[in-house]
Amino acid sequence: MRPLLGLAAAASLDADTRSRFGLGQDQLMESAARGMYQVLKDQGFFRGDAGPDRPIVALCGTGNNAGDALAVLRMAAFEGLDGLVAVVPDGLSEAAAARLAEARAAGVAVVVPAGPEAARLVRQAGLLLDGVAGTGVRGALREPQAHIAALAELASCPVVSVDIPSGVAPWAGGRPGGAVRAAASLCVAPVKAELYYPGWRPSAGRVLPIDGVFPRQGEPSAWLLEDDDGGPPALDPDTHKGRRGALAVYGGSEGTLGAPVLASRAGSAAGAGTVTLVVRDGLYPLLAGSMHAQMVRPRSLGAGRAVHAAVVGPGMGLDQEARDQFRELWDGPLPLVVDADALRMLAEGRPGPRPGGAALVLTPHLGEARALLACAAGEIGQEALERAGDRIQYDTLSSVRTLATAFGAVVVLKSSVTWIGSPDGIPRVYDGRQPELATGGSGDVLAGVIGGLLARGVPAMDAATAAVLAHGWAGRRLASERGFFDAAALPGAIARRLHPGA
Repeated sequence: MRPLLGLAAAASLDADTRSRFGLGQDQLMESAARGMYQVLKDQGFFRGDAGPDRPIVALCGTGNNAGDALAVLRMAAFEGLDGLVAVVPDGLSEAAAARLAEARAAGVAVVVPAGPEAARLVRQAGLLLDGVAGTGVRGALREPQAHIAALAELASCPVVSVDIPSGVAPWAGGRPGGAVRAAASLCVAPVKAELYYPGWRPSAGRVLPIDGVFPRQGEPSAWLLEDDDGGPPALDPDTHKGRRGALAVYGGSEGTLGAPVLASRAGSAAGAGTVTLVVRDGLYPLLAGSMHAQMVRPRSLGAGRAVHAAVVGPGMGLDQEARDQFRELWDGPLPLVVDADALRMLAEGRPGPRPGGAALVLTPHLGEARALLACAAGEIGQEALERAGDRIQYDTLSSVRTLATAFGAVVVLKSSVTWIGSPDGIPRVYDGRQPELATGGSGDVLAGVIGGLLARGVPAMDAATAAVLAHGWAGRRLASERGFFDAAALPGAIARRLHPGA
């Protein structure tokens, strides 16, 4: 896992590093720029056709990000690149002004932001560096930074942001202004957590860490998951199905039977010894003969055996029968995964703490999460939902913590980037960005995998982490092998990931 820091914590780390180690701003700027320059070279951003007809242009603000960008241009000039241009306003900070003088001396051309020349050069550029604004920004960009950042929209070449895309800022309430949309962000490590917020993630592009500038110390704001993190314990070779745990899945209504079926098959893929799908009595005949490795039972007869965890909500509906079933499970002792329609019921009003501290995992997508967040705040109405929707996207770290604490749950916030939070731990982030997984039934599979791991006795946070990683891996694997796939293919691929030696 790689540590992430929020913007405020990153600013504190900068100040603490200078104070504790006696490092000046010039030294830190040079170290950051050297790392950025090397990554730009290694990643092939300095193309062979760079020159007067395809210049490398840096958009500069007045602060330290401008200094980093100007130092990168100076390093490029030292290695013989030409066609180097900086768009620079008045009023530079002392450190940025020193970098400007060095860049000029190295042959970097300097133009002012206003007027047609800057716009022409941006349109013509072969590479655009965004050094307009960084971690010190609070709220929307102001002039002249806003005008300079807007020039990036004219570029037809790759845009690479220095540290963070200009415009990314701590949430100040409401929907923030836009940010530069970058192909890549040269982010000084520890990488900024905000780059993985769902609202900001599209602006960051590839996040390329620049290591070695600051010490890795202290507690991170979140952990960025890597592919080899968080696998579940291997199955004992001498086990039997009774020791592997029993999962029950409660869901299904007319027209939505596929959802609980997928969740049930996913529970088996996770390694649960038995999986029982419990459906409304009237739907039992439709499913009784269609499941082979999983049992099907009508609700009036219950699960029929002792179970160790349950998934509730996939395709369940919102009528009174569904509500009664959800309340019964909520008030019971089983570890519980709450998904889909059950999340909608939960958002209508917290039903109180679960008895005995029974494990609880909530798996909302962004729309479901905004309703839960409004519920947690005791707010109702469309305006409250809109505020919560903005907050969940642009204040994700705080939002996930709020939800986890309010409901006493591990929260799996599903989007192209998945956040996993608990009431008392450091959140974990999975940067999946796997569009093939954006298909009906994908979330039902994820809920089933979490439920299967809970049934096996895996702690809730670890079960959620392992399930999210396996789900993402399976999506990449299937996309590579097949191109198109639907959610029915996921359980088999997930089983290969979770049980590689089987």
